[in-house]
Amino acid sequence: MPLPPLMVVSDGELRRRAAAFLERYWPRPEIPVDIEHIVDVQLGIDVVPMRQLSAVTQADGFISTDGRRIYVDEEIYQTERRYTYHFMLAHEIAHLTLHGPLFAAADYETMMDWKRFHDGLPEEDRMRFEYEASVFAGLILSPSQLPRELTDRPVGKTPVTARAVDASDKTAWDAAVRPRVLVLVEDPIARSVIKAMVKRREFEVLAFSRAVLCPRCQNQKGSVCTDAIVTDVSMSGITGLEFVVHQQMVGCKLNPENVALISGAWERNDLERIRALGCKTFTKPFLGSTLGEWLDDCKARIRSGRTLSSHFKHVALNHGVRPDLNGRLGPDILSG
Repeated sequence: MPLPPLMVVSDGELRRRAAAFLERYWPRPEIPVDIEHIVDVQLGIDVVPMRQLSAVTQADGFISTDGRRIYVDEEIYQTERRYTYHFMLAHEIAHLTLHGPLFAAADYETMMDWKRFHDGLPEEDRMRFEYEASVFAGLILSPSQLPRELTDRPVGKTPVTARAVDASDKTAWDAAVRPRVLVLVEDPIARSVIKAMVKRREFEVLAFSRAVLCPRCQNQKGSVCTDAIVTDVSMSGITGLEFVVHQQMVGCKLNPENVALISGAWERNDLERIRALGCKTFTKPFLGSTLGEWLDDCKARIRSGRTLSSHFKHVALNHGVRPDLNGRLGPDILSG
């Protein structure tokens, strides 16, 4: 039986359908969205681990033609990096939601059958097929992005980069200054969610995927790099706690009460060290209102007459990353 044509879903329609999905299956403000609960309990879909699935198919998983099973690579299923597993689940649910008729008309049972089906799609359709599923998956895992982050734009077009502020122009720089939060979170979904929460409180957000030490704390008198910091404890390279300790050791002028560390599983020793430093802690998952209350307190603690260093803003602009978008400090910049 011939496959039905793939109907293009606009970015605006993806946003609307993701919002409808969340309204039905996750009508609550808590994050992260429990995609495992949605898949297992609400949709009644079985997750079936399979050895060597990624090696054979070059994919993390795929959904059955009847939509009742999601097959996942066994190593991904067992990994401690839950983001990869959760995104795979959301991605396959996106295919079921957006491309159900295509799967219903397909004929595959084994990994190799699925690979032949997938590879047999016209390249343009296959790229669109995966693009739509990835966008939808990101939106249902990051519901805070839905109101404003995704706009209708032609596929393949890059959003226009905001005009860079010349930090040497004091008037332009001062006009652009708002209370600033530095967000250091490796997981891209969690980073996007936290960034959206912070922006709702009218802060400027510089969000990066790992901690990199600021070299200017000691030589810019009267200035700070940021008004608040939200950092995950668990990150590659230097951890969030190591970052905060180092910044205090080199004379960071930021009020330690305006530094928050987040974790899903705290160690007692880490909690004791953080309390000794005078910083705030959040345990995942947490409500946006809880973070918002702390941010309001941070605003009240901003020192009168403080100036903001342009260090991290230069890092973002010099790598072509819009300052309020996600990025990675270093040569491997990620924007979006």
